[in-house]
Amino acid sequence: MAYTPITWKDRAVEKPRTYTIQDNGDGTVTLIPAPGTVYEGGTPVNAGNMNHIEQGIAAAWDHANRIAEDLLPAGTDFNIVTKSGFYRIQEGNYNAPPGSDWGTMVVTHKPGTDTISQLVFAATAPRMWVRTGNPPNVGGAGAWSAWVELITSAGGQTINGNLTLAAGGAIMFNPGDGLEARWISKYHGSDVLNATSAEFRVQNNIVWHTGMLRINNGVLEVLIGGEWIPVGGGGPLSESRRLASASTAVPQNTWTTLIDLNMRGRVEFLDFKSSSADDQDPSTYYTATYRITMDGKVVSTPSQFVTTHPGMIFTYLYNPVGGTTQPVPAPIYFNQRFLLEAHFDKPGNTSSYTLDYRQAY
Repeated sequence: MAYTPITWKDRAVEKPRTYTIQDNGDGTVTLIPAPGTVYEGGTPVNAGNMNHIEQGIAAAWDHANRIAEDLLPAGTDFNIVTKSGFYRIQEGNYNAPPGSDWGTMVVTHKPGTDTISQLVFAATAPRMWVRTGNPPNVGGAGAWSAWVELITSAGGQTINGNLTLAAGGAIMFNPGDGLEARWISKYHGSDVLNATSAEFRVQNNIVWHTGMLRINNGVLEVLIGGEWIPVGGGGPLSESRRLASASTAVPQNTWTTLIDLNMRGRVEFLDFKSSSADDQDPSTYYTATYRITMDGKVVSTPSQFVTTHPGMIFTYLYNPVGGTTQPVPAPIYFNQRFLLEAHFDKPGNTSSYTLDYRQAY
């Protein structure tokens, strides 16, 4: 039964604290109240009213002691548990989160409102589930939300949706031995950065190592035996080297093709030079510019104002065909096309080149 509070009122009279004296004839007197007009009788402080207060206190104390002892029967439908309180759970319940048997539940719902929340604790493991809603069970026009499990430091929970971090945030790995994370089971993003070493691992397998892998002109290469080798695509390089050389007239202010290899291969030596100029005759001075394009990407544009003999000379790598026996330190690989062009700003000049290359099958 709900507690009904007493509405206490102060006594209001015309003459407060006023009395007449009556001689009792035995040496005692009696003070007789003489309040005059009584405006408000007030609420008397008597046994009935005080006992009412005592009963309310006792009932509240009993309810507080029993609030965690409300035992839901086995097979309870959680949708109908709408009264605020603490409940013990048994097994075989309906509309309950999985793994919640024999746990406890907290319900918060203010009578007369159409929203409700339920929080469930597992019996032995530190697991918690929550749901809310405005279902018809509390006079709402909606439905219960799905049960969701709360994430705790104990771990083991599954995040079914996306986890978004604020700008500048990070997920930190801190194993018990103080070392870095051994592996990440799945990663999806624009880039991965490991600022403490040259390698990145997935499940303890190296997937990138600075110094052993590189991107060269858009092609992934791996360092094997001191030589950078393209990864995937095409066949092996031929054993024989090919030597090409020529001298070509270069018209004024026109890009002129000197070498055009439409294949997959590698350049092991490249040398090209322009015509000489007479250092005593400024009218012979000119600007020589070359352009090297590999697989559609311009990779080099060497240029020189030629005033002397010889003209502009450009040499890339060691020459394995006569003149030196030193090894090639870093050959140039290309997958589709290697193009060398020349551009002179005065007419009457030529350009010669020597190219040593190997083709891929």
